[in-house]
Amino acid sequence: MWDRGRLVHEFDKGHTGRAESMCVLGDHLISVGRGVARTVRLWDLKLKEPFGELPSFDRTFSATCVLHPTTYLNKVIFGSESGELQLWNVNSRKLVY
Repeated sequence: MWDRGRLVHEFDKGHTGRAESMCVLGDHLISVGRGVARTVRLWDLKLKEPFGELPSFDRTFSATCVLHPTTYLNKVIFGSESGELQLWNVNSRKLVY
C-alpha cells in the first residue's frame, strides 16, 4: 500500500500469485487474484489484515477487473474476459445479479 509515493504496508497473506485488479470500497480493499483460481480477497485497510473472501466464481466466469459504482452501497461489479458482468454485495458476500 502506497501513500504519496511512499510504501507504507505490504499485504503478505493474500493471493498465491499477483493481483489482477484492486478496488477501494470505504475502509476496505478488494483484490482479484490472477491464475486459475481467481480468488477475491477482502482486506481491512485500517487493520491492514484480510477479513474474508468472496465465494469462487463459476468456471465460465473469469474475473479480470473490479469497480465500485458510486451510488451502490456495499456492492462491486466484476468484469470477465468474455465481457460478462456480475454485481456482488460485499457485506453479505452474495451474488446480486
